[in-house]
Amino acid sequence: MTKLKQKVIKFPLEVIGELDRLVQPGKRTEFVVEATREKLERVKLGEALAKTAGSLKSEDYPEFATSEDVAKWVRELRQRDLSRDRAE
Repeated sequence: MTKLKQKVIKFPLEVIGELDRLVQPGKRTEFVVEATREKLERVKLGEALAKTAGSLKSEDYPEFATSEDVAKWVRELRQRDLSRDRAE
């Protein structure tokens, strides 16, 4: 069983009003916990992206230079996969 700890958190009144209006009593804690988890995942993803930003050098990956180049690379990759599947 998950251990629980109570935490006092202050919310703006308009947020509390919407929470009360949209989420039924008895489900609000679950709602806030789920929303917090989702936001924490986005924060962690942002940290990971910031940490790895610039790790790929553009000169090493010319196929990713523009969005058009990326689309072309994906089309070619898919075409190669389709050709391989037909050969099997």
